Amino acid sequence: QRLLQESLPTKTESSNLWSKSAVETVLMCLIGMGYIFPFAVLMCAVDFWDYEFASYNVEYILNLEYLLIMFTFVFIFVFVYMNDHHSFTPRIMSGFSGQFLSILAIPVCYYISMSNFDYYIILLVTVSLCAVATSVLGSCLFALAATFPFDVQRGFYIGQALSYLFALILRIITKSLLSEAETVVSGLLYLFMSTSVSLCCILA
Repeated sequence: QRLLQESLPTKTESSNLWSKSAVETVLMCLIGMGYIFPFAVLMCAVDFWDYEFASYNVEYILNLEYLLIMFTFVFIFVFVYMNDHHSFTPRIMSGFSGQFLSILAIPVCYYISMSNFDYYIILLVTVSLCAVATSVLGSCLFALAATFPFDVQRGFYIGQALSYLFALILRIITKSLLSEAETVVSGLLYLFMSTSVSLCCILA
């Protein structure tokens, strides 16, 4: 019994372990949110796409393009990095950086003088790049999460679920700040604010 009591962590040790686990869970939740968040952002900006590209079925095209490219490149990257267990950090940093630059490019390019069709092509290109960046993350984030305890892994999946809710809340806020006639301004504001999430994931 004495040996058993000595093997148990003290209150201080338990507190330190709990604090460390809580921080890891929060960070993993943020990483999980960032993994899915760009796709959620694109889907929640449906009113902006409809206003800018009324003659195109943008939601369907973006959805199909993003998912096809992401799953194709995830398959490729998983085989390329199958035996590489030391490149998590470079892949995670490059993936989140790619997402950040891709989402940022969409509102920035709006202010460049070009035709509506040219802007549409740029949108498709940036979404493709964002999907590739997401596939880079997909090739390592799940493996990374599996190296942590169950509670920390749970934070990763909770973050993915929260990404859609957070993107929707952010879109509601940006729409409520401006009138219905200012759809373009609220849409651009929404996209600019969305990049902050990817930035936070890079810091995490």
